[in-house]
Amino acid sequence: MKELKLNPNRFIAIYARKSKYTNKGDSISAQIENCKEKIKRLPSYNESIEIKEFSDNGFSGGNTNRPQFKELLECCRKNQVSLVVCYKIDRISRSLRDYVDILREFDTHNVEFMCSSQDFSTLDCNHKFMMNIFMAFAEMERDMISERIRDNMLSLARTGRWLGGTTPLGYKSVQQTEVISLDSNNKIRYLHKLEIVPEEKEIFMKIYKKYIETGSLTQVERYSHEMGIRTRNGKYFSISALGQLFRNPVYAAADQNMYEYFSEKGAVVSGAKASYDGTHGLMVYNKMNQNGGKSHQQHPVEEWIVAVGEHEPFMTGEEWLKFQERLELSRSRKYRSDRKNSALLSGILRCGNCGSFMRPKGYNSVDINGNKNFGYLCEEKEKSRRTNCDMKNPHGLELDKLVCREIKKLSENSAVFLKQLDYAEEKIFETSDDNRSELKELKKEDKNIERQKENIMERLSNEPAENVEFTESMRNKYNSLNEKQKVIRESIYKLESINNNQMEKKNQIERLKETFSSFPTTFDAMPNDKKRELIHELIEVVIWDGNSAHIYFKGRETKDEILLKFLEPLDGGSK
Repeated sequence: MKELKLNPNRFIAIYARKSKYTNKGDSISAQIENCKEKIKRLPSYNESIEIKEFSDNGFSGGNTNRPQFKELLECCRKNQVSLVVCYKIDRISRSLRDYVDILREFDTHNVEFMCSSQDFSTLDCNHKFMMNIFMAFAEMERDMISERIRDNMLSLARTGRWLGGTTPLGYKSVQQTEVISLDSNNKIRYLHKLEIVPEEKEIFMKIYKKYIETGSLTQVERYSHEMGIRTRNGKYFSISALGQLFRNPVYAAADQNMYEYFSEKGAVVSGAKASYDGTHGLMVYNKMNQNGGKSHQQHPVEEWIVAVGEHEPFMTGEEWLKFQERLELSRSRKYRSDRKNSALLSGILRCGNCGSFMRPKGYNSVDINGNKNFGYLCEEKEKSRRTNCDMKNPHGLELDKLVCREIKKLSENSAVFLKQLDYAEEKIFETSDDNRSELKELKKEDKNIERQKENIMERLSNEPAENVEFTESMRNKYNSLNEKQKVIRESIYKLESINNNQMEKKNQIERLKETFSSFPTTFDAMPNDKKRELIHELIEVVIWDGNSAHIYFKGRETKDEILLKFLEPLDGGSK
């Protein structure tokens, strides 16, 4: 057994759990007392080390959704815990999969684990051996569960039923009289199918026809604003919402075209080919990832289960496939902002009428200094073609100049100016601290994966070449780890870039503090991108009401108002 070294800067955590509020079994207090006695017998323990108690009374060990346990894990992730002690292993979890994941998490954050009434500890030399056995069983359990889910989905696919959740626009879920089965609690499970909602179908067909007419999601978004066409939630259709809506196969008929298309894509196509006769719509199961709060992440098409539904389709398979081809072409025609624009208030300037952001819109003229003229245009005004908002466009160069003037005025009152810079610096520190913690964890995970890859290579080198099944399994694991490591290293690179940028901003603010007396001159000499960064650090939002701009500085409760006479666009553009 390896020696336990307790970090004096970390605390020891006791975790206790009882499934029900009853007098049977070991009480929470009895579990905690037993753990305390175990801790006090540890050679490396001394009274200066803090002991914290975490307990969940009335919570099952079948999952990790327990408030105090979640808090304990969060403390481990923040590197605040050196040792976790519980009464028995099943107090941590009754799920082998969860248990393995928890021990991995402890290992990642250098947290040791032991039981007070069972001879189990991560300090034991047999621990690694036992972990390998646990991991093998956990892997088998995961595979069995995945198989059961897949078999269940294939079984459901044959019925063409709707499994629940938010129905697609144009449909509602209706309970049928047929019984599917009894669930684990002997409750009757009824068949549900999709039925058309006429008024919603009319909305879908309007925006669908508009896309066929224009070939542009931007034009359909604008059409939605102009005509007051809204989603079920009362919002206008955004480009992303339209893309998701139009790419849903549920609107297509389950015909031969769709059968061939999804077969070629590698999806699991349920049912005989002859059943895809175009009478009913298409159903797709296992399309979205429902785990870990990733409900907007889509599974690869190869994991989809495609079946004939019981609902009426909106279009033929051929029409849907042609529709998808046009949508793919639309991707290359998305609006891209001019990266070279000199606008300083992009992202913080809002319309005082509707609350939308105002974006720079260039004009075909220049000012006396050769700078390209532009105005700030309300996005809602643009999308609705003035139907929902008709805010006047402020002259961009003039508004930027006056906002800069207000920022330079800050230095006239040194106390206020330095307080403003302190606030901006404090916010940078907060972000940097969060990033550093995340970066540290990512680097640990990267090293852990590297070790696992090395172990696999070592095992492969010692394994006879004849054992093809084992070799293939190890290679698949290695490739999976490799893909995971790529994602982690991309995240590390991004965070390091952000941290470097934050450090540059901090240094810039420090220099401004040192030279605040000459701040106006220093500010004027900054390139536009640096000015924009500093403005965004100092200002929360600028609201344009048509005649004046209201500036809300960060860390201030009051607003500063500057008056700006409305100027007509200089090239006859949209006001």
